[in-house]
Amino acid sequence: MANAGRHAAADSTLRAFAARHPGTRAAEETLFWRALYKLDPRSSAATRAEGRALMDEYAASSKTSWYRGQANVLRHLAREIVLAEQAAAQASGDSTIVISDTSAAGIAARDRVIRTQRAEIARLNAELERIKRRLAAPTP
Repeated sequence: MANAGRHAAADSTLRAFAARHPGTRAAEETLFWRALYKLDPRSSAATRAEGRALMDEYAASSKTSWYRGQANVLRHLAREIVLAEQAAAQASGDSTIVISDTSAAGIAARDRVIRTQRAEIARLNAELERIKRRLAAPTP
């Protein structure tokens, strides 16, 4: 299903399998595959943030282990992709921030954007006040 671009159906099938076979190792491992498919940039049914959250959950679980090494690599890659997207957005003037990135780098990036936006607001307010004063001044 995922290979055919049906990511939502693949996720649903994996969740149904885990529900039918609770507590089994195969059911626990579906978390890895669900996370992987949510990280797939071709998927319109998910976001990287959802994929990262599931991959974090998988990596932290004491019940899973088949793909723990791969999960850690994918978690780090997803984090780097999000940071690169944020840097590109900032460079292009887009101030959109991924709120779900609670890493130190993500928080620092958000803080930089907020500081920049506050400075721009202050500059625009000062310009607006200057224009108001000019318009309010009597003309000779």
